[in-house]
Amino acid sequence: MEWTVTSGSIESGAGTRDITVRWDSSGTGSVSARVSRSVAGCVATATINVLVGSRFSFPIRRPARLTACEGDSLLLEAPSGLLGIRWSNGATTPGIVARASGIYFVTAFDSIGCPGFSDTVAVRFEAAPRPAVLGPRRLCAGATAAYTIVPRSGASSAWTVRNGSPVTGPGNDSIVVRWDVPGRGVVRVRQSLDSLGCAGEDSIAVDVTAPPKPAIALSGGTTICEGDSLVLNAPPYPRHAWSTGDTTRAITVRASGAYFVAVTDSSGCSGVSDTIRVSVAVRPVVRIAALGATAFCDGDSVLLDGGDFRGYRWNTGDTTRAIVVKRGGVYTLQARGAGPCDGYSDTVAVTVFPRPVASIARVADTLTASPPGMRYRWSRDGVFGAADTARALIATVDGRYQVEVTSPDGCPALSPPYDMTRVDLTVTASLQCPSRSTVAPGERLSIGLRLQLPAAFQTSGISGAELFLHARGNVFAPAPAPGLLVTQTGSMQKLRVTRDLAGVTGSDVDIPVELLAMLGDTGCARIVLDSVRWQEGSVPVQFANVSCDICVSLCVEGGARLFSGDVRATLAQNHPNPFNATTTLTYTLIERGYTRLAVLDRLGREVAVLDEGMRDPGVHRAVFDASALPSGVYTALLLTPTLALQRTMVLMK
Repeated sequence: MEWTVTSGSIESGAGTRDITVRWDSSGTGSVSARVSRSVAGCVATATINVLVGSRFSFPIRRPARLTACEGDSLLLEAPSGLLGIRWSNGATTPGIVARASGIYFVTAFDSIGCPGFSDTVAVRFEAAPRPAVLGPRRLCAGATAAYTIVPRSGASSAWTVRNGSPVTGPGNDSIVVRWDVPGRGVVRVRQSLDSLGCAGEDSIAVDVTAPPKPAIALSGGTTICEGDSLVLNAPPYPRHAWSTGDTTRAITVRASGAYFVAVTDSSGCSGVSDTIRVSVAVRPVVRIAALGATAFCDGDSVLLDGGDFRGYRWNTGDTTRAIVVKRGGVYTLQARGAGPCDGYSDTVAVTVFPRPVASIARVADTLTASPPGMRYRWSRDGVFGAADTARALIATVDGRYQVEVTSPDGCPALSPPYDMTRVDLTVTASLQCPSRSTVAPGERLSIGLRLQLPAAFQTSGISGAELFLHARGNVFAPAPAPGLLVTQTGSMQKLRVTRDLAGVTGSDVDIPVELLAMLGDTGCARIVLDSVRWQEGSVPVQFANVSCDICVSLCVEGGARLFSGDVRATLAQNHPNPFNATTTLTYTLIERGYTRLAVLDRLGREVAVLDEGMRDPGVHRAVFDASALPSGVYTALLLTPTLALQRTMVLMK
């Protein structure tokens, strides 16, 4: 076997039946085989022509721009007429649509099976811009704010604003906007890649808040009186700043001036109120003139003059310029001058001294005046003797006697006349005291009035007698009885007992008077027979026993008395008065019991309780703190088991 190869070379198998040929150049080659038989000498030849192709390359058909925006696509195509196409991404179609960045190429075969390789194509997809606008979303009207996006190389930005005005810019990556109109505003940006045209948008809504305009509420008018105050109250906001420097919601104003408040709401917006102008009016000076002594005897009076003003209001309720005072107490005046404000006077204390109850008692020729401990001046038949100033007077001459009794306070009282005569018709009048000198509250006791008539009394022509007694009305209350008449003067009551004596001969006449013991303002009290008056005639009267001392037993606790009879219960005027904020009250108790010290306003409403509970006799003090109360007139009211006392106080801030 003999092989012949043109345009190639035998790699292996020469001399054998099968060979391997290597074709090194393209073109037309041949393979010939010559077979001979050595015995017969026969030869056979066969030849085949071989077309040898070459490896080839080819371009990929592509668009002019190989860069696109993310989300777009590019078409890449292999030339026509190729077989066995395979793209670098594994596709086997003549063309592919590229949607991702990368390097693309293709391999293929020609009609004789020779492989070919394309050139490489680099494709790039750029991400589209995704701008995010940064900046405040809630502002006050009139505020200026900057809005920005993250810069991107090769990109440009276009800004638009709604309901706002650009102040600077717009720049490529920022803009400054002024928001003048309350409402909803919008900032929008469009960012584009200049080389590709890719673009993205973003926007934010901006709430533009109108600045607050607070309105100040007033607790009264803008003109206040000296010492008074006005509360200025702002609406509720997170922050307040007053023109006074205060940062509270409300302020109390006591001085003239212009006041306003700046507030800040929850969005940080600030606003200022209108200005409130407050003026302080001066109070008139009120002084009470006492036209006379302010300490006098019962039955006298003093004139209190308030001066020249437009209006008057005394604490007594009177509305005249002057008042006539007959009772003890503390007097104040509130007066209105030419301006809008009232003035308040200082207090004027008036003291009224009680007059003594004068009486004459006879023992034989001795006339004795009551009550004891006084100054005395005797008269006979209307003429006072200069030397007759002792309590007892020996009457050596018949006549009509009277005694003037003057108390230590200088208050005089004239006794009923006593007809002194030395005849056998002398009647002896006396009190028959009860067997027990101490009774319990609520117990009834009988006092006897006895007239010892002489045997010749029936010749006097007297038809009846009137006997006069006196006792403390809040200790002894007389039981109603025929012929009994009771009159009250202050705490003292007078009893007139009438008895028919027609046809009575000389004997003892007993007239019972029934009394009810009460828990009054003293532990012991005296019942006194003052005088005897005859009807249709006259006889001399001598007095054997004219008084009974009766004590009312009081509760005891631990053996101590609950009642003190040697002092008077008092409520002293507060000090100082008028006062600002605090003042002190001093009061004296004479009995142990439930006690209450309260303060009332001008309308009678209770505004404070200074003391309350079981209290012992003695001096007590309490402090009234009126710092939370408005200026004005207040009344201190002291209540004990047996009496009520009050004092008027003036608060001036």
